[in-house]
Amino acid sequence: DLGAASVVGIDFSEQMLAAARERNGRANVTFRRGDAAATGLPAGSADIVFSRAMIHHLDGLDGCCAEMRRVLLMSKWQELEEFNSRVSTLEYDAYLEL
Repeated sequence: DLGAASVVGIDFSEQMLAAARERNGRANVTFRRGDAAATGLPAGSADIVFSRAMIHHLDGLDGCCAEMRRVLLMSKWQELEEFNSRVSTLEYDAYLEL
């Protein structure tokens, strides 16, 4: 437990959400269907935005990064991790410049 009051996991796949719900044992963690570019979360509602092993599924980073900025409270933290060789370093470097 890292002390978060609440955590929201978002995925476009109902199958992945069902697996996550099955494995979740914490009352403060919920899961919703959403898109990387349209999460459905209110603007400025997140202290931390974290994405892992997702960007290789996207056509581009613009929508995802814009949504991260939209839901993130000012001066808070975002991170995007990707461990897939199909993602170019140019795309990742563009994200890091945000």
